[in-house]
Amino acid sequence: LSQSGRRFDAEGMSHKVGKLVDYILAMKLALCIPMVATTRFVAMDSGFCEALRAHLHSPGGPAAKRFVRRGMCTAIMIMMAAFLLEHERNGMSGDLYSKFFIGTSVVALTCTGVFLALVKLSVDMVEGLRRRAADPEMSARFWKDL
Repeated sequence: LSQSGRRFDAEGMSHKVGKLVDYILAMKLALCIPMVATTRFVAMDSGFCEALRAHLHSPGGPAAKRFVRRGMCTAIMIMMAAFLLEHERNGMSGDLYSKFFIGTSVVALTCTGVFLALVKLSVDMVEGLRRRAADPEMSARFWKDL
């Protein structure tokens, strides 16, 4: 497959293959829109920001930072492997597919970072709640704070 102008042309294949590739790229791009919207809603939520800030300054903060850092490093390594594979397969020049691949990779990496922070925050909050409920202080203030 090669790109001439804006469409992909199929060399030695049916003329419908190029149009099919265009549709597949359009559908993959359309799937990025809900990811970006959801990530934006989570990241811009003041409750999430306050809870994350408070958690990062708590005793469990360094472990949360380490978790997100390791997760992001793993995601970056996977993205680099995918980039090298695509470069080997397609040459990764300035064509439309290369730009699309790089753009969706950036979106996926950003969404992964927000998701990792959200998961770690949620798991740690549930774990703290479980610890407090396992050994309750029988007082009205404890149950009100819980």
